[in-house]
Amino acid sequence: MNAKLAGFIFGMLAAGTANAVVVADLEDVTNGGGFFAKVTIADIVGGVKVTADIADPINVGLTKGDILGLGLHISDEILLPLTIANNGNEDPLGIITGTCQTANGCDLFNGGAGSPGTGFDITVDLGINGSAAGFIQTLMFEMSDVGLTAMNFADQTIGMRVQSIEGTTFASGSSKLIGDGPATPP
Repeated sequence: MNAKLAGFIFGMLAAGTANAVVVADLEDVTNGGGFFAKVTIADIVGGVKVTADIADPINVGLTKGDILGLGLHISDEILLPLTIANNGNEDPLGIITGTCQTANGCDLFNGGAGSPGTGFDITVDLGINGSAAGFIQTLMFEMSDVGLTAMNFADQTIGMRVQSIEGTTFASGSSKLIGDGPATPP
């Protein structure tokens, strides 16, 4: 293969992965199902943008719901720790109160060793219960590091903790949700 053709193929491959988006559908695992979330991880310059959403139309008729935390597995743990942005554009309320970045060592659900929700590589905690700032139904933040792309989250488990749920067919209360990023993102 000549150098010009190899360069073209590499460029096409790089272009194909430079705009990757991983979309994961999460479902309640603690109350028999019926409550949902959508997590989108999209490539941006220097890293990824993460959006977590439980609002209507994902949960039709939702009037209240408060995201407490998000847990992610990453395929390349060598990238840890990542820089997690908590800035005015992505987190206008300054609601990210803590993070954990330990390969298979972050507990999202406070369930103790071996229970669902333990063993995430990254967790982002909001720690604002029914906050004075309002209920958080959509969360956006950025993570960055050299080599980090959305593809690092393809075919990986994602979890979420939600509380103060009202207005859906799901009974009022709290929920722990789990889902996987697709193996081949669209």
